[in-house]
Amino acid sequence: MAEEARALELVRFADRTQSVTVEVACDAPVVMGDERFYAAEVVLVSGFVSGRVGLMVSLEDLNDWEGCLDILAEDEAVEWPSGDRSAWLEVVPGDPVEVTVQDSPSTQIAVRVPLDVATEWLEENRLRLSRVRAAVVQGDSEQPTIRVAGKDVRVPPEMARRINSPDGWGDLSEAELAEVGIGPGMSEPGDDSGSAPMRAVQQDR
Repeated sequence: MAEEARALELVRFADRTQSVTVEVACDAPVVMGDERFYAAEVVLVSGFVSGRVGLMVSLEDLNDWEGCLDILAEDEAVEWPSGDRSAWLEVVPGDPVEVTVQDSPSTQIAVRVPLDVATEWLEENRLRLSRVRAAVVQGDSEQPTIRVAGKDVRVPPEMARRINSPDGWGDLSEAELAEVGIGPGMSEPGDDSGSAPMRAVQQDR
């Protein structure tokens, strides 16, 4: 994930010898229903144990993290992201700040890291959140849009390229189309039969 062109740090708790960060790939969302999820990794580095664990971050998760930062400012502990669908962090403010990485529901392994963070850690994490939000918005605006059954659907650039190839829609599986919200029988604009696929691809300006 670190090789992604638009990977940015969303979360960082660090001192001179160890750190816990969350990196988000801001340019490759996965569409699940009405939500977009961005691949991310929790990265733990210390002299005792180091490792990475993946998770998916939604726009709602970004909003929740903003709320968590407000709670941390009141010296209260937080857990993020919610829902137990992937790895998550528990952050307990104090001296030192304690960050626990929970690999749930996969391995059930948890690692707690005490960190002598700099005094400006809270504001720095707010700035990281702002940068990730801006990158997500920019990445969305750069995604090609196709119009299917009167609905604009954003698709990854590679999918748009394949749609515009000689094989067109025949090169895509139903599973791939379902990932971006295109279901069986969705028709080309102006075609009421429900059998003809949408073929025009419109690039956002």
